[in-house]
Amino acid sequence: MIGGKNMDEYTLYLDESKTGNYNTITKMQEDPLFVIAGIIVKNSYHDTILSEQINSLKCSIWNRCDNDLLFKEHILHELEMSRAFTHKTKQLKFEYNKVFKNKHIYNYTYDMMSNIIENADIVIIGAGVMEKELQLMHLRQELNDELSICMNIIIENYYHFLCAVDGIGTICYESMPENQNAKIQKRYQIIRNTGTMFYPAKAINKRVKGIEFKNKLDNIIGLQVADFIPNAIGRHILNKVYNNKQRNVYYPIIESKLYDGSIGKIERFGIKKIP
Repeated sequence: MIGGKNMDEYTLYLDESKTGNYNTITKMQEDPLFVIAGIIVKNSYHDTILSEQINSLKCSIWNRCDNDLLFKEHILHELEMSRAFTHKTKQLKFEYNKVFKNKHIYNYTYDMMSNIIENADIVIIGAGVMEKELQLMHLRQELNDELSICMNIIIENYYHFLCAVDGIGTICYESMPENQNAKIQKRYQIIRNTGTMFYPAKAINKRVKGIEFKNKLDNIIGLQVADFIPNAIGRHILNKVYNNKQRNVYYPIIESKLYDGSIGKIERFGIKKIP
């Protein structure tokens, strides 16, 4: 509540991805790109319509009725889908993901996820760091880490969105190793104390109310949708294409959901590429 007014509550669900262009001669990844991105969604919409759609998709994938709670508890995870589809089943964490060995189920899942994202009342924001380019332009030993750089921009743009819709919000980040969680928490705390380049701490704290780290196994729908966002963005930035019929969510759909700051600037407010 700001100024005595009840405000809509939102959550920014975030995930990350790291990709690069594989050099077949050197056998190394080149042009490494680190992306943090995800979806902003009103809590009331997330807990009803979006959750119902994703649970319906799960029931379709595992061919069970909507009332089968066991299958609603299965986790949609892009990496697990890729491992199954490319026959790396020994790397799967959960046996139920072997279903994605079937190319029809694999493609169906991406088609339906793309359709859900396209028609959902969500907004996408994120940031990507081209590591080598950044290190060439700045003193490498003095640079903030890529997590901190991305989160600074993302929180700033999230605040901008919350102002635009006159709402308040929290951030939900898929939990990583504790040292990485700690880096993000530290950056968030610094912003709470000192603000960002454009906004003072006092203003941001009125809108952005906290950050939490949740495990994928917590079965949070927003995190499962967000899981499909960073890789698609990273591959688009690097102009990468799959050569073995693998998939990602259609980038034009993601682009249509990018936050533009109400002035058509998705390259600033939607996905900020650094440098």
